[in-house]
Amino acid sequence: MQNTVEITGRIVIFGNEPFTYAGIVGEDGAQYAIYPQEKETELRAHQNQLIRFSVVFHEGPSETLGSLQLKGGTVQVIEWEAVR
Repeated sequence: MQNTVEITGRIVIFGNEPFTYAGIVGEDGAQYAIYPQEKETELRAHQNQLIRFSVVFHEGPSETLGSLQLKGGTVQVIEWEAVR
């Protein structure tokens, strides 16, 4: 099983309409793209809430749009819970 990492941060929308996508911005300012697309779509509803994520860094090529690359990398969200 892959090692999970905890990230505390917020869901933020990146891009310009009609090509927007949600990402995680950690409390340290690091930005992470979310994989897969279905999880990214689900998490959009929790924009700007402080959330604790349990993630696995996605090593392979992204199966999403090429523009969905953020400097912190791409993460697969395993679990999440709202902190406040």
